[in-house]
Amino acid sequence: MAKKSLLKVMSMEQQVKSKRLGITSIALMFLSMFLFYTQLIVDAGLYTEIAIYGGLSIAGILFAIYAGKLTKRSKLFILGVAGNSFMLFISAFLFVISIMVESQ
Repeated sequence: MAKKSLLKVMSMEQQVKSKRLGITSIALMFLSMFLFYTQLIVDAGLYTEIAIYGGLSIAGILFAIYAGKLTKRSKLFILGVAGNSFMLFISAFLFVISIMVESQ
């Protein structure tokens, strides 16, 4: 009987931890979008901005994957991975375009 209640408490703790990680992943995605659309990093330079977008997106994907491992059915996992992958795609696209423009 004590083992069952201990397992319930552990699974509740895992669910809470998973939700926090999923929300953190989505928050990183929104932060990356906010920085991208407002261009707050004016003096940083283009490559630094692209590195920041990519770093935030990779961190968000890792948080979402870890959240997905804790709970099998998580909408936050799907939203976090999809949104951060989209932002990572945008940063990679910006990097490729900037290299193409500089080479001409």
